[in-house]
Amino acid sequence: QSGQTRAAITITILDDEEPDRFARLSLRFPSDANPVYLARTLMALKHVSVDADLKLKICRKAFDEAFGECGREIVGLLETFDDPLPDAAIEMLHSLMIEHDDPAAELWQAYDPRDGKYHQENISDFGLSYTRGRVADTITRLIRRDAGYIDRFRRTLDLMVRDRSPAVLSWVAETLRVVAFHDPAVGMRLFLNLDLSEVRLLATRHFRNFIRERLKDSFAELRPVLERMLRSSEPEVREAGARLASLALLIGQDAGNLVEEALRGDAHQRLGVAQVAAANAANPECHDWSIESLPAFFNDSCSLVRSEASSCFQQLTNEPLETYEDLIASFCGTKAILEGSYWLLQLLEESVSRLPGMTCQVCEQLLDRLARGDPDTGAGRVDVHTLAKLVFRTYQQHQDDEWTSSALDLIDRLCLREPVDAAPHMEEFER
Repeated sequence: QSGQTRAAITITILDDEEPDRFARLSLRFPSDANPVYLARTLMALKHVSVDADLKLKICRKAFDEAFGECGREIVGLLETFDDPLPDAAIEMLHSLMIEHDDPAAELWQAYDPRDGKYHQENISDFGLSYTRGRVADTITRLIRRDAGYIDRFRRTLDLMVRDRSPAVLSWVAETLRVVAFHDPAVGMRLFLNLDLSEVRLLATRHFRNFIRERLKDSFAELRPVLERMLRSSEPEVREAGARLASLALLIGQDAGNLVEEALRGDAHQRLGVAQVAAANAANPECHDWSIESLPAFFNDSCSLVRSEASSCFQQLTNEPLETYEDLIASFCGTKAILEGSYWLLQLLEESVSRLPGMTCQVCEQLLDRLARGDPDTGAGRVDVHTLAKLVFRTYQQHQDDEWTSSALDLIDRLCLREPVDAAPHMEEFER
């Protein structure tokens, strides 16, 4: 039988009625045995009830005899221990974090022999496949449960911020975020000591989360990081930097010049600002800035920026729409309404509040588009029956004001365009 097959039998045995007996048997494995035996034993022990001291002895055996081959399995079993973790376990995690030598190569830099080039993937997607990334994640969860682990891992934390692998560092950033939650000064000190020679790290999820959560209390220390992000040669880093600078401005930090720099920059920087403006359209604390910023994005030269700005309307669900009549008016007549009307039409159709009269202008411009035969594209798809419903509803709610005439003109236009489009809505209105 192969080593893999015999190791699989070990797992079956450990699921037997006497897991302690067979766990103790694993302590007698010869030191030169195939490491797969210990690896599978460690995996099996995660799912059975065995004395913690016995588990620790097996972890120590694997640590001493198969450090390189069983790293992730040792970490996986130590994760199952109740607090507080024994000192011996802390020492094993420290050594695995600092001394384990995987990865031999950065898997996120995949080499394609067909073109002889490296193709970068999302850095953090690979972090947990490395032993050191797994240790960082384990330390994160331990500290999240008990801040006392910060002191117990102080030596480890000071060293792990210099890890040689960007994929691992992308998970170390999450460890520091949790540290900073309990002890902001220590968390910031460690963050500023991180090895950021790979600038693309700053665009990864855990780095963005750390910076966002510390903007309120540590903006002055983070400002150089934001400046570096905005001026990076990497598009995704510039976009993330613009987004974070905008968030800093919204919470009252002196970040106006950074946002202005982004607005004068390329499409990626403008996209970052547009994302924040769209997401906060209904936020009472940020409403004014968002509403003032969005119209420029509706006519941006980049379709991605226009599309992102148009998504602001999905934030206005359950809001009184007449409050946003100026925003809707600014949307009309722009490039965005011709290609990204989906969110606004959905908002108007599903709204339970009174429709703003400006709905007439929206429907008029979209009917013009249909008359020109402009092709439907993605979120810009227009349904004439939806327009008809909106026109009749607007007329019903604005029968004696400045929008009455516009609504009637649109009803006439719908009837002339294709009577069947207007007929069911006319019948509904007459009822």
